[in-house]
Amino acid sequence: MYTITRVMALNVLSYLTEQFSPSVVDQLSQHLNETPAHVQKAVGGTLPALLGGLASRVGQGGADDIIDLLKKGTYSKETTPIDASQVVDTREETGQAVANGRTFINGILGDNAPRIAEHIAQYSGVQPASALSIMSLAGSVLMGVLGRQQHEQGLSDLNLKSLLLGQTDIVRGALPVGLSGVAGLLGLDALRTPTGGPTEVQGADHFSGTPLNPNIPKSTDGERQRENVRWLRWAMFALAALVIALIVQKCREPQNGVDGVYTDTTRRAEPDAVEDTTASTLQNIEDANGQTSDSTVPGALGIRTPVQLPGGRQINVAERSFNANLAAFMASKDRSTPRTFRFDNLTFETGSARITTDSRSNLNDLIQIMQAYPTLSIRVEGHTDNTGNGQTNQKLSLDRANAVRAALTEAGIEATRIVTQGFGSSKPVASNNTEEGRGQNRRIDVIVTKV
Repeated sequence: MYTITRVMALNVLSYLTEQFSPSVVDQLSQHLNETPAHVQKAVGGTLPALLGGLASRVGQGGADDIIDLLKKGTYSKETTPIDASQVVDTREETGQAVANGRTFINGILGDNAPRIAEHIAQYSGVQPASALSIMSLAGSVLMGVLGRQQHEQGLSDLNLKSLLLGQTDIVRGALPVGLSGVAGLLGLDALRTPTGGPTEVQGADHFSGTPLNPNIPKSTDGERQRENVRWLRWAMFALAALVIALIVQKCREPQNGVDGVYTDTTRRAEPDAVEDTTASTLQNIEDANGQTSDSTVPGALGIRTPVQLPGGRQINVAERSFNANLAAFMASKDRSTPRTFRFDNLTFETGSARITTDSRSNLNDLIQIMQAYPTLSIRVEGHTDNTGNGQTNQKLSLDRANAVRAALTEAGIEATRIVTQGFGSSKPVASNNTEEGRGQNRRIDVIVTKV
């Protein structure tokens, strides 16, 4: 019998991501005769695609079918894994898990499963058969987690729908830019996280008697529905109070940026030049970010509002965030250039040019804006704090700017519309003597050069 000893992550995607550790990827790549780098990239596309497909299925009324599949399908507490490391020691174990998981993903994705595998194969560099095996293995682990919840904690169709739709924005944001075709196949653009934000799967192991998700009661079907109604009523009151408190707090306190990143080798860099620090540019930064002294402070972030773009596009952005300000500028009558915007909600992994998963949705919004305004041209400028070697910082700042450009061009934005520059630590906006100041200096600026 499989056991679980670690604490469940705050969301389903995070939990599945943890299963594919470097050692698991290495073993799996040997079984599939693929390189670890290609397998890792395939996993990065597979997990959000699989969860997106499941969310789409339950969002279209298929939650009952998924519950039936867990009850009557190939799920077994004794043989279905909830930890990928338990089924990659041998080819035989992996093959059995893949076979069981394939039934589950076919129930989720239907006829789209082979086509999604083709997309993932093209994106990652693995063979289509390997992509399908990776999807199936991930499906086996997902089936193990949900099946254990259904059998032991009474997971219902309503619980499943609430859990998955509550994390739609997280899943959609994690889907790599290069897999936009998968989003179309799954209908992810039509899904929206219900009001109240992501649903969290909160801690616990499977043998403590505490549900992984406290929203899932142990009761008969009739009692469970009545309990859910009562629970939801009180939860909505509590959530409303919490949101009001957070809004008040956000309005009173300044926000700070966080360091982070994503790699790409595509580059079109201009030579380092003198940064525009004229009064008009500084005023533009102030107007775009709603601050009088620190343009990196975005204001009351966290309240997401829909923004309509030309061509019928729509993005959901945090108020006064980079994308909200850029979209408002492009829709305004006064579109004088150059106009500088601080990409406040773009973060990178420390010391690298790898864009964090949490930032993908913000980058996707920029892609949507540039697709909606085909004449929009920008300059992406990278900056660092003064920690470390000056030459290293200059290269890192340029690499980060190039990573943004690479993500945009990968999504189909013409390379001629984007230029990059790296200033290293030479253009600070705050003191480097404090952690707060260094956090403000680690930034990406986007300058609109043509509309």
